[in-house]
Amino acid sequence: MPRKERFKTGYPGVYSVDGTNKVNGKPEKIYYILYRKAGKLVEEKAGRQKRDDMTPARASRIRSMRIDGDEQSNRERREQEEAERKEREERPTITRLWDEYEAQKTNYKGHLPDKSRYKKYLKPEVGDKVPADIITLDVDRLRLRLLKKDKKSPQTVKLILSLLKRLINFGVKKDCARCLIHPNLALRFPR
Repeated sequence: MPRKERFKTGYPGVYSVDGTNKVNGKPEKIYYILYRKAGKLVEEKAGRQKRDDMTPARASRIRSMRIDGDEQSNRERREQEEAERKEREERPTITRLWDEYEAQKTNYKGHLPDKSRYKKYLKPEVGDKVPADIITLDVDRLRLRLLKKDKKSPQTVKLILSLLKRLINFGVKKDCARCLIHPNLALRFPR
């Protein structure tokens, strides 16, 4: 595919290319910015005329912000988003521990009740938390809500909390990275 012809705008380092709108096929300008960062020439797309409501003045403002370091370049922003996404995926949350626990412990008597307890009670409360972030107050709130608001029997609450304890201990035994228990975590079971 041949390179499209660039047209100068009234702003330094801002160029436009004639393109077509992806939705309706009508002609549309695409604005690019050029600037130097650490001695290297960087060319980035600033946006489309219609879809991004881009003008040469806005593209010039984006260019000046990137030169000053107030705004990240497209590449830096993508790399940061990718790193954040990887970090989120690698966090040993209770949900990830449950998935691993369920995959390894498939043949035991209480598998189906545990699965139901996890989905109904633990996942909404602590599913997205890392074991190190779970404090005694979280567990107490869960216990009291189950006993008082949901009117569950003490034995049911005890089984739910013991499942949480098993999941945390499973993560510690399997040596999950950063799967540490909060030092003051205390699980109080109902009597």
